Amino acid sequence: MLKVLIADDEPKIRRGLAEALPWEEMGMEICGSAPNGECAIQEVCAKQPDICLIDICMPLLNGLDLIQKIYEEHPDTICIIITGYDEFEYARQAVRMGVFDYILKPVNEEQLKDIIDRAKAVITERRNKNVHMRQAEKMLKEHLPLLRERVLNQILMGALDAEEIREALSFHEISFSGDLCLWRITPSGTDDLFIQKDWDRQLWQFVLRNISEEVLGYYGTVYTFFDAFDRLFLFLDMKDENQMYAADAELKAVVNDCMKTQLQTRVARAGGPESMFLIYQGWEEEDRKHLSGLVLQARKFLEENFSDSDVSAQQTAEWCGVSPAYLSRLFRAEMGTTLIDYLTKIRMQRALVLLEQTDLRIYEVAEKVGYKSQHYFCAAFKKILDVSPTDYRQSRER
Repeated sequence: MLKVLIADDEPKIRRGLAEALPWEEMGMEICGSAPNGECAIQEVCAKQPDICLIDICMPLLNGLDLIQKIYEEHPDTICIIITGYDEFEYARQAVRMGVFDYILKPVNEEQLKDIIDRAKAVITERRNKNVHMRQAEKMLKEHLPLLRERVLNQILMGALDAEEIREALSFHEISFSGDLCLWRITPSGTDDLFIQKDWDRQLWQFVLRNISEEVLGYYGTVYTFFDAFDRLFLFLDMKDENQMYAADAELKAVVNDCMKTQLQTRVARAGGPESMFLIYQGWEEEDRKHLSGLVLQARKFLEENFSDSDVSAQQTAEWCGVSPAYLSRLFRAEMGTTLIDYLTKIRMQRALVLLEQTDLRIYEVAEKVGYKSQHYFCAAFKKILDVSPTDYRQSRER
């Protein structure tokens, strides 16, 4: 059953609300009542209600401050305020804070039932989504080995073109949680350095494939695939994702060394070691410059637009002129964090300044740093800083 808490300083209203509806028939129970805001927050912590009916004006802790504390500590709780006509400005503030709805005194039972029914529907839908999400996660976990094998087989057999490979990798970066690494050895735009003979192509592929398997075999199973442009894609199924950077550094060092010295005679007919080294070095330097430029653009965009609640990875990528999946990979590789986490960090830094230097209410701070909902702002703030916005402000005032 859903639990309902009533907070009002008038005993008559508390009794009236408790008797206004057939709560049990509606699948609910009145789990507690409170005569003031301080008692109410204690009851919320102890009883964990799903719905709170809150009087806007109460002693010790008024309805607005009570709602703010509830949303900071229990963001999934649905709050419904009870207000009089002369308190309507407070009601408007509460709506901006994200309360579910309000009801005017004297309470109309039919209107109250309608609001409670809608609140129940929201809670039920939320719980169903959570159940479906857990089921989906379980199914994905069970079928992940099969998905991995199928996609890798398609890639290795050449069944996917370059764009499809990028899409598959974007998907598996999430699903594989970092245990699948990709290297691209040959850059685009350097095809003129190759001697266009089948034998030379075969030698080139043989050399790079064997180098990669010898170097990376220690770290895990290596899969190789050449696309139509003779670019070598190396897929490494990592035994330990912490070894990824070591594998990357070792591969680059060995390939560079081989390009300069060990392969001079074996690849002479393929353009010489200087050409092969230029191919690899050119790709590395040009791509790194390009990636850094993109990441700087993305950072600049986020830092200038963090207050816009509609800012997203999609919007950032469009501004940079690349795909969201591509930008996300580059950003994480260079910054060590995701686009969204970086955006959240910017917002939290600005929120700290506003909490310390202004008297803005919490919902106003949330709006200024890009959050439409005070719920989500408080949840994000506490997750990152391990303290609620209100408690942080109070600690800085002492």
